[in-house]
Amino acid sequence: MAFLDFERLPQTTLAVVEGSAFGGGMGYACLADITIVSATAKMGMPETTLGVAPAQIAPYVVKRIGLTRARQLALTGERFDGRKAYEYGIAQYLAEPEDLEKVTEDVIAGILRCGPKANAATKKIMLNVGKYQDEELIARSAEIFAELNRSGEGKEGQTAFAEKRNPAWQED
Repeated sequence: MAFLDFERLPQTTLAVVEGSAFGGGMGYACLADITIVSATAKMGMPETTLGVAPAQIAPYVVKRIGLTRARQLALTGERFDGRKAYEYGIAQYLAEPEDLEKVTEDVIAGILRCGPKANAATKKIMLNVGKYQDEELIARSAEIFAELNRSGEGKEGQTAFAEKRNPAWQED
């Protein structure tokens, strides 16, 4: 349940892989909303080489990189570096080791420009794609948009945009 709980966190989650991320570590890299990898990171799904299945992480790996690639990685126990993790779609950002901190800071700055409630609502909508009929999801998404539009966060974001300033997000 830890992986499911992590996926459902309303906060924007960020994984930074600079060393090794095997098994569960790779699972979290696939679960994070945004993943940054160092080119020299080492990753893989070694469970099958130990005689067990990557049962806890497999659904999240498949969602992140697709069934064909996930099967290849799980059924061979292949180990790969950060460049391959980026190519496979595990990470959205690839950094050389000396640039990892700067890339991470830039990504965090981008996250902080976004309204926290807006990001939470966006995650919820996106995680529900495919779970509901399109009409139901679209109707609920429109309700969420209207609620956010009328909220203090929505008003602050729109006012800041009109005034050409950064929004001052408030914690509730």
